[in-house]
Amino acid sequence: MTTSASSSPKSVNAVSKEGIVEQITPTSVSVRVVRSSACAGCGLSGHCNASECRETLISVPVDRSVACSVGDRVRVVTSSSSVKVALALGFAMPLLLMMAVFGVCRAMAGTSEMAAALYSLLVLIPYYILLYLCRNIVGRRIQISIIERL
Repeated sequence: MTTSASSSPKSVNAVSKEGIVEQITPTSVSVRVVRSSACAGCGLSGHCNASECRETLISVPVDRSVACSVGDRVRVVTSSSSVKVALALGFAMPLLLMMAVFGVCRAMAGTSEMAAALYSLLVLIPYYILLYLCRNIVGRRIQISIIERL
């Protein structure tokens, strides 16, 4: 992803990515973007197993997108604060939750390390279920929009 000054008036710092419109519904536009590792641009990346490219489908609400049709190349942008929220909810909170459960199990409950590790992994199941149930609330915090057709 490239970090640049956005042409969107909503934010100064934004993360943008080019993609192709895959599907348009009355409420959202699905955009396929290719996420690549940092070494994908290296000249030797074809000979190295470290380089990795993955395609991701991003759903963009229609009210925050420009007019486009299926097959169009577009630029998708999100603010850096939205990226921070996504990283916090997807990685930081689960890690803190796992560490807290492990510490409580070991210190207060006196369980073995294996049991405490199992409980700290099991606590992720209700966390991600709750995150899924609150996806509409989270979706309002993570603003993604299509800023231009390419």
